[in-house]
Amino acid sequence: MPGDSSLAEALGNAKKLWDTLEASIRAKHADAKSEWKFYSKKSGWILVFKKKSRTLLYAVPCEGYFKVFFVFGKKAVDAAKNAPLPEQIVKHILEATPYVEGTSFDVEVKREQDLESVYLLLKIKQEN
Repeated sequence: MPGDSSLAEALGNAKKLWDTLEASIRAKHADAKSEWKFYSKKSGWILVFKKKSRTLLYAVPCEGYFKVFFVFGKKAVDAAKNAPLPEQIVKHILEATPYVEGTSFDVEVKREQDLESVYLLLKIKQEN
């Protein structure tokens, strides 16, 4: 499991964004729990945020940035289409393959604006 120093080494400047995301989730979703999981050698360690039995998001550290994965149901996908999100994120959601459990997509977080999109997507997930 990654410690704070290995996470900082991998994320570089994005570590501040990672910490901001974690703090925001903990502040807005006090009952949310986080847990590091190792799914496979290819995917590595993933930080999963859950609220009761519902997964809010998956955060995946990468070299110099991180990805946030969401799984949206149909209502959330429809809400995302009309949300004030960057065009490339909406396109990415609409091009994602829908599965029984929902439509899975990711957002790369490299700068503050990306984090704002993650917050909006989290809000959409919570409301739908």
